[in-house]
Amino acid sequence: MCCTSLAASSPPATCSGGCASTTRSRTRQGSDATSLRKDVATLGLIWLTAFNLRVLLFAIPPTLPAMRADLGLSYFATGSITSVAVLALGIASIPGALLATRFGARRLVTACAAGLAIFGAAITLPPGAFWVFAGAALLTLSIAIAQPPLAVLIRRWFPASITRASNLYANGLLMGNVLGASLSPFISQVIGWRAMFLVWAAVAAIGALLWA
Repeated sequence: MCCTSLAASSPPATCSGGCASTTRSRTRQGSDATSLRKDVATLGLIWLTAFNLRVLLFAIPPTLPAMRADLGLSYFATGSITSVAVLALGIASIPGALLATRFGARRLVTACAAGLAIFGAAITLPPGAFWVFAGAALLTLSIAIAQPPLAVLIRRWFPASITRASNLYANGLLMGNVLGASLSPFISQVIGWRAMFLVWAAVAAIGALLWA
């Protein structure tokens, strides 16, 4: 009877250990899956942010003829729009790194992502020429300030796979260049240059909301 009792009591002990092991395994798998989804979402946000850092900037040059015709700008004034943008881009690149140290990289990128949407849309505001120049300058300031802290976040979030994350970031920049320069003229012809900037500003707004 004693042997029978021992035999009957043995399986539950074995099952208890096996169940605990299975539970730990499932917990690890669930944790790995959650971590993977988080990494994919973060990489997607980095790509979208990089895209937004270029698409509005490269949408400006191909739409300058439409702006000039609509606003009655001289050729000199029209060419100065890109000059102002390039100047602002150069001026703000160094302060971007200092501001990231002062206010925090993530907070600064979030603010600049919002700036892309706000100032990209501001280009379309009346009375016209003023906001084209001001919007372009403030837009490129946001771009220049955002780039150093975004690089900091990439190194911080993906120390073991920084090459992959950096390549994805570079791809976002490239696609922003290509699509901003190639699609913007066609979109402008269909819905007008102001509406075209609002389309790209809406995409930037989505990125800003994801950072918030």
